[in-house]
Amino acid sequence: MTKWIKNKLRTILGRKYQQLAYTKSYVLTSTVELLINIGILSKKNHVHGQIALKDPLAQVFFGYFDLNPFSLDNKKILAHRLFYPNKNIDKGTQIEAGYYDINNLKKFNLLDITTAWSWQQASRLQWLNDDCVIYNIFSKDQYGAKIINLDNGSTDQLPMAIYCHNSSTALAIDFVRLERMRSGYGYIDIDDRTKNEAAPFNDGIWAIDINTKVKKLLISYKQLLEFRPMDEFKDSEHYLNHLVFSPNGERFLFFHIWSKGGKRKMRMYSSDLDGNLTLIYNEGHISHFCWLDDTQIFAFSTHKKTGSGFHFYEDIDHTKQVPTKVSHPKMQEDGHPYAIPNSPYILIDTYPNSFGIMTLYVYNQKTKKIKVVNKLFSPFSIRGNIRCDLHPRVSADGKMLSIDYIKDNKRQIKIVPIDLP
Repeated sequence: MTKWIKNKLRTILGRKYQQLAYTKSYVLTSTVELLINIGILSKKNHVHGQIALKDPLAQVFFGYFDLNPFSLDNKKILAHRLFYPNKNIDKGTQIEAGYYDINNLKKFNLLDITTAWSWQQASRLQWLNDDCVIYNIFSKDQYGAKIINLDNGSTDQLPMAIYCHNSSTALAIDFVRLERMRSGYGYIDIDDRTKNEAAPFNDGIWAIDINTKVKKLLISYKQLLEFRPMDEFKDSEHYLNHLVFSPNGERFLFFHIWSKGGKRKMRMYSSDLDGNLTLIYNEGHISHFCWLDDTQIFAFSTHKKTGSGFHFYEDIDHTKQVPTKVSHPKMQEDGHPYAIPNSPYILIDTYPNSFGIMTLYVYNQKTKKIKVVNKLFSPFSIRGNIRCDLHPRVSADGKMLSIDYIKDNKRQIKIVPIDLP
């Protein structure tokens, strides 16, 4: 049997398997039962079980895995509602930003409508503090960020679309350039003003004082290209992505990415809020990561000595450390990791396999073992820029997890209570 025939049969069988799964309502097996069996979900919470946030006419999802949608008191969960099909976004396409009360998950509480969103990262909707949320907007031909106080309804705005914050300082990048360089992650309402520049020296990572609204260029492309420069920098286009503050908010991680001929390479840096850089990774390919604490990082990356897989890093220069690779044979493929607070567990998802199956599992750092939490199906028709990854996220107290997924060709959010031993 030729390789082509094998691949064709695999595709046909995968589609039939997936069709059967949807027809029989097996899109999600019993997450609750699985969590109880592996000791992560307490039987006392079984009465509440898993909950789907959905809408009969719209898609409901949150976005990327680096943000926590749950309020600190676990009484609210942020979400987006979208009356738009699974296809590439047209200019001016609107999405609703809002939240659900945990005690009334049938009602979507609309906060605002914005066109500053993408399939992967949505509007970067996130909690600013106990009372306020912040998300990106497009107004008067420019991108910004809007703050809403949920208690009194007051609003405020920042002069740029933001990526993340530490309550007092927000970090911002050019989301239009990001979309041109990495479709599905940035915004499309205006054309990229830097499209003819390989690396716009007067742009980069901006720091915005949330109180005064004053912005400053914290780390420029010029600085990055001059930091231990490589010959390949000269003939490549450069962009930035994946900015994440450490738990204490004193430092942040980010990717400097350069592209040539459709091939991407990247570095992972950390920095303080004075722009002092630490080059943590410098071997070409690193993808998804999370902070484990204020000094340790967990990331999927490739090293000459260890190959591709999940590695543990310290927040120090790459020349001063030897990253430790997770040796578990089933953890050699990429996924989105989320460290469950105050525990040794890391929640990780996978991309769909050839049958469209995505796996959600937990890795125990102490025992070095994994447990499968669930397996879900991803439609073959919703892939590429419009794909819906699980993007697992956990509440600050480690008691609830949420994921995005597809059911009946629409995005939904699944919430599951957890009780770690």
